[in-house]
Amino acid sequence: MISTPRRAARIVLLSSAVLLPATAYAADEAPQAPVSGEIVVTARYRDETVQQVPIAITAVSGESLNERGSHNLQDLSATVPTVDFRTSASNKDRSIFIRGVGTISTSPGVESSVSTVVDGVVLARPGQATLDVGEVSRIEVLLGPQGTLFGKNASAGVISVVTAAPSEEFHAYAEGTATTDDEYRVKAGVTGAIAQNVSARLDGLYANYAGNVRNVLNNDKLNGYERYGVRGKIQAQPTETLKLTLAGDYLHSYEDTIGVYQSTSQVAYPTGAVTNSTALASYLPASGSPLALPIARPPTTLQPTCATRTMVARSPQT
Repeated sequence: MISTPRRAARIVLLSSAVLLPATAYAADEAPQAPVSGEIVVTARYRDETVQQVPIAITAVSGESLNERGSHNLQDLSATVPTVDFRTSASNKDRSIFIRGVGTISTSPGVESSVSTVVDGVVLARPGQATLDVGEVSRIEVLLGPQGTLFGKNASAGVISVVTAAPSEEFHAYAEGTATTDDEYRVKAGVTGAIAQNVSARLDGLYANYAGNVRNVLNNDKLNGYERYGVRGKIQAQPTETLKLTLAGDYLHSYEDTIGVYQSTSQVAYPTGAVTNSTALASYLPASGSPLALPIARPPTTLQPTCATRTMVARSPQT
C-alpha cells in the first residue's frame, strides 16, 4: 500500500525526463516562414508576423485598404476601432486618438502623443498625419506607450505607414473615382527594374473636393480641398543581406476651410452694433432690409461662415 504512490512518482519523473530532450530539440528549430495571407510587420525593426510581436498591434494590408476605398489615415478608424480622430475646421487642427488617448491643441508647434511614422520618418505635426498617404504596403497600429522604439512623442501609441516598395517586375496602374457630391480622385503609378538588382517606383495622386457648405449669396461651395502629390523610390540590393532604399515624396494640400460658430439671434440692420463692427464696417444690406446672420447654412446644427467679406453684399453709399 505504501509502495504504490512511490512507484507512480517514479513513473511520472521518468516520463518528464524523457520529454525534456524533445522539448529542447523543438526550441532549437528554425522559425517557420509566414503562412500565405499573414501580414509581416516591422514594428520592432525586424520581419515578424503579428502573432510573434509581444505587444498589442493591429496591421492592415494595402490591399484591404484599397478594397475599402481608404485614402488617408482618417479612414483607418472604420477598420481599426481603437483609432479615432478629433475633427476641426482646419486639417492642421485634427488629432489622432488611440484607446481614447491623444492630444487636443490648435497650436502647430504641439506634438501629438500619437506618433505617425511613414517609412521610418516621424511626421511631427498632426496636420501632416491626416493627409492622403498614397499607395501603401500596410499600416501598423501599435497600442499603448512605444517610447522605447519610437521616442518621446509615442506615449499613446504609434501609427506606422509602410509605403509600397519597388518591384523587379514591370507593373503600371491608373484608377479614378468620382462621387455625387463633387469629389474626384485620380492616382497612377509605375514600377519595375531599371538595372541589375536595382528597381524603382513612382506614384502620383490628385484629389479635389468642392465642399459641403454653400454660400447662399454667390452660390459658391466652401469647405473643400485640392491635393496633389508624388512619391518616388529607388531600391538596390547588391548582396543577399544588404538592401539600400532611397525615397522621397511631395504633397501639396490647399483647403478653403470655414470658421464655425453657434447660431445666434443677432441681426445686421443698416445701422447698429453688428453692421458698425470692425469686420462689417464697410458693408450694408443690398436691399435695405435687415440681413439675418449667419448667411451660410449647411445641413448641420452648427452654421459656419467664411472669414471673408465677399459673403455680404455691399450697397452704394448715399
